[in-house]
Amino acid sequence: MAKDKRKKILFAAVDIGWRIEHYTKFIEKNFSDQLHAESFVKYYVPSNQYKTDYTYKYNFSKKNKLYGWVISVYFFTLSLFKYDVFHFFSGETILTRKLRGFELKTYRLLGKKIIMHFVGSDIRSPKYIDWKSKNIKAFLTGEISHTLTEPFQDDLISDALKYADEIIVSTPDLLEIIPTATYIPIFIDIAKTTTELNKHSQSKNDEIVILHAPSNERLKGSKYIYDTLEKILSNPKYNVKVLTPKTDGKSTYSVTRYELFELMKKSDIIIDQMIIGWYGLQAVEGVLAQAHVISYTDNKLNSYIKKDCPIIQANVLTLESTIIDYINKPIDQNKSIKWVGEFHNIESYKSILSHLWLNK
Repeated sequence: MAKDKRKKILFAAVDIGWRIEHYTKFIEKNFSDQLHAESFVKYYVPSNQYKTDYTYKYNFSKKNKLYGWVISVYFFTLSLFKYDVFHFFSGETILTRKLRGFELKTYRLLGKKIIMHFVGSDIRSPKYIDWKSKNIKAFLTGEISHTLTEPFQDDLISDALKYADEIIVSTPDLLEIIPTATYIPIFIDIAKTTTELNKHSQSKNDEIVILHAPSNERLKGSKYIYDTLEKILSNPKYNVKVLTPKTDGKSTYSVTRYELFELMKKSDIIIDQMIIGWYGLQAVEGVLAQAHVISYTDNKLNSYIKKDCPIIQANVLTLESTIIDYINKPIDQNKSIKWVGEFHNIESYKSILSHLWLNK
């Protein structure tokens, strides 16, 4: 039996934005003769939240610390002999955070390729988001600033700069934190998502449905959004229905991913966020759901907005007027879907990903 000479890549150790299955399928389709992908996750949501595939999965949050430590050390040891490329998301590697420097140094000494892929709150200070949320109106009208990272994040960034061959960020605002990183946008599995969001033909009344379903109310600026929606609801001039599923304080998500898709199917307007300064995965999904999507984009990032972007820009000062402007406004579905297919389709970045994973 011929020896498999393909490079082997491991995606680990958390799955933010449901990337891993999508990346794995992309590799199987495009690079199966050169690359074999597997995945290892330490924390994952149950299948009733969203069904997605991994090679190895261990929900450490449900086990004691000793279990997690034993599994991590065992899998790390095996990985040294098995994988050529390690693609880590959000700074979470196989071993514990305290051993991260040792782990990355070991990979480098053995000639492994290391990719650190950051997506947002992993290197963006939670205190900065809290400060920005409280001072967003002043932030929009002035030049006041705040520290972007915390000491534990600075350590993570330092390790990434020291040991990683490539550093990737999923939103352009993170380039302010790591200027030498490469910005690659979030990718969406268009075929799978379109199927899940398929709107069956149904009778539509004149009621306009507005949805805001935050994964994190603090991060999304939900307080401002709820206040604005209350104003619009109280005005008899507008025939609107507002859907605002809220977290119970115990779970991360206000609804499961499948429940979210069902809400999106009913929605005419979807509001993503008013604090971070760049649109997220839910915004792109909202575009595929054939809704008007509203999100706040920092003016400093306008150069990263691709041509014909259907995501409507607003902030806490303009949100109410923006929503009103788009009530009963028709949507150009073909233009929106074309934009997603061009700028958030992993196939459009084949050459970039080939270099990322296959070149040393």
